[in-house]
Amino acid sequence: MASSEDEKVEMFFLPWIVARGHMIPMIDAARLFASYGVKVTILTTHDNLQLFQNGVDRDRSLGRDIDFLTFELPEGCENLLSIFTINWNEEQLFIEKLREPIEQILRDRRPDCLVSDMFYPWTAESGARLGIPRIVFHVTGLFPSCCEEATRRHTPQHKVDSDNATFALPGLPNPNHNIEFTRLKTQSWLTTEPKGAKVFEAIVDAELKSHGVIINSYYDLEAPYAEYFKNDMGRKLWLVGPVYLFNKNYEEKAQRGENNSIDGATILNWLDSKEPKSVLYVSFGSQVRMAPEQFFVLAEALGSFWPLVYLGGQIYARERRARRRQWKESASRGI
Repeated sequence: MASSEDEKVEMFFLPWIVARGHMIPMIDAARLFASYGVKVTILTTHDNLQLFQNGVDRDRSLGRDIDFLTFELPEGCENLLSIFTINWNEEQLFIEKLREPIEQILRDRRPDCLVSDMFYPWTAESGARLGIPRIVFHVTGLFPSCCEEATRRHTPQHKVDSDNATFALPGLPNPNHNIEFTRLKTQSWLTTEPKGAKVFEAIVDAELKSHGVIINSYYDLEAPYAEYFKNDMGRKLWLVGPVYLFNKNYEEKAQRGENNSIDGATILNWLDSKEPKSVLYVSFGSQVRMAPEQFFVLAEALGSFWPLVYLGGQIYARERRARRRQWKESASRGI
């Protein structure tokens, strides 16, 4: 621990190593804190370190005190990361397997503060036992967090008689927003996944026991929800986003995480060549690993009702043109 005012505060950042969508914003936040003179250490695996090394090296060249500290994955974790989709049982197992190596680092290094992703709820207990304040980092904004809390508190999803019936979310700060959901649009752990519900409850409990919450948003964007988050939900809150703005140019933004198979300029030129509202953008999140067969079936389904679909670039475009020719030939023969 820092023993005098002359020593730098040391903050550890622990991103959720399974999902790029969690890692990228947290590492942006870590770099932001380092730019204000904090000593920053990012805990991650060796493979993930390489995805962000360029940006951190650039910060170090500017005199900022930031570095990585890597840990080895426990036995069996590599297999969990290699499968297409991790279910709740496997995810819970993965979370617990990471506890021992990370706790050992915390015992050895004793930072002044640990900024932890929400998916490490046990870090609240570890931090309390070791005297290290734990702060939760949310990659999403305030609005989805408030919606989840309203759904958890009031359980309106259990008061309708079908998956497609709409229900309002009570208790939110602005009733004029008319926020409505269906069960099918609600997080599975709030409706049909008991294992997921157990994980979510552990996350909420750990958040309440933590020193506070950092959220990747800003007050003017979500002012009513910031007040709801602090006053109704009872969390101490710091708004630091959007943290991607810490990266000042396209190159810095593009170097975070894995390289795209198609460069950004090609995608932008392709988009600029299309009419407004003629392209559908589909995102599956960073944890979906899709087999090629699934990819093409889904792209074909989307393409059947949308004029243009950018879902795989040139390969899919050629595939679709070939199939369209087959359909036309079949139609001309009356098949």
